[in-house]
Amino acid sequence: MIEQNLESTQVFLRSHEARYNTVRSCLQQLTEAFGRNNPDEMFEEAAKLQGAVELLRDGLAPQDRPNWINTMLEELRKVHSNTQHPNRISWLVNILANCYSPAMNHQWNFQIADDGEFDFDGLYERHRLQSKLPALFDKLIVLLEKTVASDELDSRRVEHMLKILIATLKKNRMGSFAGMVFSWNFAATYLRKLCWELPNEIPGLRAFSTALRDTIQDITTEIDTEMGNVHEKMAKDVQEKLGVHLSVLQYTPFPALTDNSGIIDVEANLISHRDGPDKNT
Repeated sequence: MIEQNLESTQVFLRSHEARYNTVRSCLQQLTEAFGRNNPDEMFEEAAKLQGAVELLRDGLAPQDRPNWINTMLEELRKVHSNTQHPNRISWLVNILANCYSPAMNHQWNFQIADDGEFDFDGLYERHRLQSKLPALFDKLIVLLEKTVASDELDSRRVEHMLKILIATLKKNRMGSFAGMVFSWNFAATYLRKLCWELPNEIPGLRAFSTALRDTIQDITTEIDTEMGNVHEKMAKDVQEKLGVHLSVLQYTPFPALTDNSGIIDVEANLISHRDGPDKNT
């Protein structure tokens, strides 16, 4: 853990907080400039934002830089190096769409392990923040929330289970390594079941379910790939620092959602009875 009584640590944390707050302020100013619909003001605020982000980046070690820093700088450099390009405002929109929430809500986790201590959760947190997992889980949650809100979803049982799944993902997406692994196992297992049961249990919904299955497959494939990457990097760090191989860090991707073999009845483990009869029965 960080030794709070070390003067150098305190200086770093104060400097970092000031730089990060400047980035958040500049990002908010850029958002407000869009609200006033003034392109000149937008580009002026974007230039301030680029300087602030570069200053923040320069004060961080490469492994401590979250993905949104590089993403934001790539877009900002395009804006300022192509002054006559017709897509400059679109590039700024991309920054707000893809980076606003991660940047404004980022949780910094600087940890220095004590002698003789291996901080496993800190290792996971570092690799998670450098990965696309938070954004991908948010993307999946949004999709599932839209599915629950859809007028075409006419099954109380499916709706009830989706709400449990959404709540589980929200609770664990920023949690511990064990919490993330559990929630993803639950999600991947239930989504395979849902993709094959949904069209059979809700009459007239086959086309909708097929499209939903394809969309969920894309997201789950991305999450599966990213989970594998995080496990691999963690395993490499553990091997280098401790000289041991941990089987728990051997990641096995889930079968594709288009494969309906071996579907597990996860509902039986979570609810003892249905939340009333299906609406469509």
